[in-house]
Amino acid sequence: MILNNGSRFADFFIIGAPKAGTTALDAYLRQHPDIFMCRKEAHYFCSDFPGNINFSSFKDYLDIFDDAKDGQMIGEASVWYLYSEAAVGEILNINPDAKFIVMLRDPVKAAVATHGELLLDLREDEPNFEKAWRLQGDRRKGHKLPLNCREPKQLFYKDVCSWSHQIERLINQVPERNLKVIIMEEFFSDSDKGFNEVLAFLGKEERSLDSYPVINEGKRVKSIFLLKFSRDIPKRFPKLFNVLKVVANSTGLHPGRILNDFVSTKNVVTKSRKAIREEFRRELLGEFKQDVESLERILNRSLGEYWLKG
Repeated sequence: MILNNGSRFADFFIIGAPKAGTTALDAYLRQHPDIFMCRKEAHYFCSDFPGNINFSSFKDYLDIFDDAKDGQMIGEASVWYLYSEAAVGEILNINPDAKFIVMLRDPVKAAVATHGELLLDLREDEPNFEKAWRLQGDRRKGHKLPLNCREPKQLFYKDVCSWSHQIERLINQVPERNLKVIIMEEFFSDSDKGFNEVLAFLGKEERSLDSYPVINEGKRVKSIFLLKFSRDIPKRFPKLFNVLKVVANSTGLHPGRILNDFVSTKNVVTKSRKAIREEFRRELLGEFKQDVESLERILNRSLGEYWLKG
């Protein structure tokens, strides 16, 4: 889409959900010559989640589309747009014919994985998911929030992964022809078919990739202590940190940058997460059962083949 001022703007949006395969789909679409995917997780339109916005102006945001070539369809992928009550409406105010893609996943697995993702940069600081789940009540009242938390609502794991009301809101905003809801487990059971169904939705010719790798699955922090040291110290002692930073930088050393690079690469490992207690897992199945049933009615399809298997 080209705006009145000549700037490019996205034609379609992958709007969620967190930890439901959106990074993989984004990577697959980047390989299509007729599609341009801007940087992932821009989140400009989450005006109700201001802590997620990293742009000083709308013009600044539009710069992320500058590298799109003439004739390319432009896509933007930000996983918190679905959960946001404001994002889709704000997008439609600019592009009323925007297309939206949503990927959903078994909510229990999505909640566990979202907790793990937030741990990676200490937006969550409780490493045990069951304990983090129990903290939701306190956190709704503004208590026991992580120092690096950008948006407390992202720590309300039940709300984040209760899809029915989010999808219902979306359906009420977006015409059916411009909305595609994907079940992640179904998509990856035949990735080539799933990918080409997305291309058909976008009006692009079929195209098969050499492979369809799962991306960003199972990243875990090795040392929470090291992560907290690198992230918390600058916020707890900003004046002291800034003085030490100036002194170190003047000698040609950049300890902050070195530590940050180390924590971002060497302090992360890809491996399966520790299984949650069986009793707690069954509790979560019960917590999400009603919402999944509501979603089945909204989508007019059964999800029992993939979700909440007890």
